[in-house]
Amino acid sequence: MNMGKLSVISAVFIIAVLAASLFAGQGFGKGIMLKQGSDDFNDQPDDSDNRGVMRVSGDSNNSSNSGKGRGWVDRMSTLNQRVKDFGLKIRQGLAVASGKGKYLDVRGEHLACRLDFTAAIVDDVISAVPEASGSLSGISSELADDKSQLAALSVGDDAVAFNSFVSGTIRPDMTEAIRLLAQERRNYRDYGFDNETTAQLRNSYQVALQGMKDCEKGAVGSLGQSRIDHYNSIIAQWQSTTDSLATKNVSVSAIQAVIDGAKTSVIIPLQNAVATGDSEQIKSALKTYCLGNGCEGGNGTSPQNYHGFAKINLERLQAIKNKLESSGTSTYLSQAQGELDLVRSTLSSVGSAKMDSSQEQSIWENLRDAARLIRDHIRSKATAAGAS
Repeated sequence: MNMGKLSVISAVFIIAVLAASLFAGQGFGKGIMLKQGSDDFNDQPDDSDNRGVMRVSGDSNNSSNSGKGRGWVDRMSTLNQRVKDFGLKIRQGLAVASGKGKYLDVRGEHLACRLDFTAAIVDDVISAVPEASGSLSGISSELADDKSQLAALSVGDDAVAFNSFVSGTIRPDMTEAIRLLAQERRNYRDYGFDNETTAQLRNSYQVALQGMKDCEKGAVGSLGQSRIDHYNSIIAQWQSTTDSLATKNVSVSAIQAVIDGAKTSVIIPLQNAVATGDSEQIKSALKTYCLGNGCEGGNGTSPQNYHGFAKINLERLQAIKNKLESSGTSTYLSQAQGELDLVRSTLSSVGSAKMDSSQEQSIWENLRDAARLIRDHIRSKATAAGAS
């Protein structure tokens, strides 16, 4: 074998080894396997408060219900939706493996606040309106049992069991409590209770509401910190991979910019919100600042979705493609660049808005196609080297 042929084979071998080393440890699996990732160990926080859970009637701005003690349940049906909480819409398996127990505990803590609130309202109605005891008796004890079981699940790390219990037991029990309270509301006129009863219900509601808010302060603050911890663990993995790439003489400036931007655009705003200790600000921030594509916005704020999972994979593939291309281009790499350009264009047009399903699907299809084409390039070089 002459030296010229040997040098060609050596060059191709070096490219293949470099590519393999680049892809290793990045979540790309065999060759290049993209990791789409997810924002959260749970879905967005419940945003119910005194505007949307239950309101006692007789307030000056609710004269149509004055004296009937019924306005506080006028919006009870909304609790059926708002009680989704930190467990009802959770996507199974998105918890960080090293911290599932902590996250379940936080979610359970917040949901327990809502269970206590609902039970307190039921007990207050029974106390003020004895006629309602027939249909409402037993609800509080049932919710207390739910809370006890929830607490047991919250200290473990079985997210599937936790989610199943919340969706299969707590949601139906809360829905039934709402239905029965609404049913009793329709009977209040027949009960004919007086303004004193109305005032009693109003006062007990305010006490229960304040208790729920106090309870939530700690729960929401913990959730906020847990979200930050979750994101930081992801960013740390990104940084580790980036540092590894840098040791292989891969240009990582664009990847590093994504990491730095995640800290500035997502982590710092969340930290600032948690530092206030204000549960409403924290909940709004959790619904506004997302590392991925999970935020809808909250309390009048526009969503600030960073789309970090798409960005980090885009820049990694771009860096790998550029490194391989420095040793010679190919049709595969040119086509891969076209796919990456499409991703970049979509991300630019979306900005920080929440992508719709078609945009999200398009981005990840483009990234997968780019990864496949880069693999094809490597295989073609290896095949050519073997034939030589």
